[in-house]
Amino acid sequence: MCKKFVGWLFAAVTPLWVSAQQEAITLKGDTILIYSDRSWAFPQEDPLYLLKPDKADSLLYQRSHANRQVIKHLAFIASFDPAQRQSAWVSYLLTAEHTKATVERVANFRADTDVPGGTATNDDYLGSGLDRGHLAPAANMAWSEQAMSESFLYSNISPQDPAFNRGIWKRLEAQVTEWARSNDSLYVVSGPVFSDEMDVIGPGQLPVPQRFFKVVLDYRTPGLKAIGFLLDNEKSDVPLISTAIPVDSVEAVTGIDFFFGLRDDQEALIERTCDVRTWEWKGILEIDTEDIAKGDSLMVCKGITRTGTACKIKTRNVNGYCHFHQDQFLLAPLSGNEERRDVSVQCLAITAAGTRCKNMTFSPNGKCHVHGGD
Repeated sequence: MCKKFVGWLFAAVTPLWVSAQQEAITLKGDTILIYSDRSWAFPQEDPLYLLKPDKADSLLYQRSHANRQVIKHLAFIASFDPAQRQSAWVSYLLTAEHTKATVERVANFRADTDVPGGTATNDDYLGSGLDRGHLAPAANMAWSEQAMSESFLYSNISPQDPAFNRGIWKRLEAQVTEWARSNDSLYVVSGPVFSDEMDVIGPGQLPVPQRFFKVVLDYRTPGLKAIGFLLDNEKSDVPLISTAIPVDSVEAVTGIDFFFGLRDDQEALIERTCDVRTWEWKGILEIDTEDIAKGDSLMVCKGITRTGTACKIKTRNVNGYCHFHQDQFLLAPLSGNEERRDVSVQCLAITAAGTRCKNMTFSPNGKCHVHGGD
């Protein structure tokens, strides 16, 4: 889970909703500006982290193993791994304009002839029972016929469990699309996690990754934030918000250096900082409000809106949060005489292998019994 923003990153800071902009000092002594929606920026910065227009595309390139081949298409860049016969990562810029579909989806899975040595083929998937899962989703390529067509190249495809591809992976793609609409532009990188113990399919012995990742960067001031996800290639019904981790955690597992085009001090601060409260989860939050216990009396929601003001909606939910702000209840540490949560959450801890603990817990501190839960 993302680490808490206040008290972890900064030596001292007043409540974020007091004013539209405040100064804070990081633990390294750097001065930054904090905005009311919990986003931040270094003082006097360009909208693109001091990147000039001719260098902005550098954020589409991620640094990984030297033996991988970088393939550039209209809407995405792929780093193809010949040994695995699929891409290690696919990076793309997703703008609010790109989320407006103007062309129909046309499924045209085919080999990518731009890849030296060749990619997977349709025969590799025939009879496997696995989905041909997009790394850069076709739904985000519906702004161009060429982009839509190229999204079905096998340099953009990896074998995925159908319940994963059509479940939590699809929900994550929909969430990122919503973020692009609300944040104007995002850099997104998706890919499989390769390991020594992977099943294979087809005559070409195509490896089946056990996990997939996605990292997202909001690169425009006052956004300056990033978030990562590392998901098992299997069915999962957990809320997306409970699976969010810092980009640093994804780097530790994949060995990929994300967004190295940023200035070094900015990259380090952005990638180790992850506060889910800076991302708008409205409309995609997978919480069944009908299952939340109801009380007899109305109360004002305890939540804080995206603009940093107190929510004014009244609710009968016994946890004190309206249906828009159930994510804040899931993350809020319990206090006072409260002994257990009303809703179980996925353990906040990261295992020794660098993966998110799968245990669910009602513990006030958000950790299971294995990792110090109460």
